[in-house]
Amino acid sequence: MKNLRAYVNAGGICRFVGITFYTRDANGRIGLAQPMEMAPAGMEPMLEPPPTVELRHDAAQELMDELWRIGLRPTEGTGSAGALAAVQRHLDDMRALVFKGER
Repeated sequence: MKNLRAYVNAGGICRFVGITFYTRDANGRIGLAQPMEMAPAGMEPMLEPPPTVELRHDAAQELMDELWRIGLRPTEGTGSAGALAAVQRHLDDMRALVFKGER
């Protein structure tokens, strides 16, 4: 499915995150993925199992953005855009203090 998209919903007291995968055709009709069930694999463990879902790069980015929208953040955020922006603001403040009397 090359136009697979995701809708994210956070809610409930237990803070579950619901992800609904869907497609929309050229006529606007929506197709919904069915709930996933776990089943025995019936095979030896493998190093890299086949994916359950494949998303195009832009759809994966949209999923990340949706997860961010509902408040989920990376556990390890080193190098994140938010951290970099905070450092930039701090550097700007330091420059303003250091060069205040030179202008």
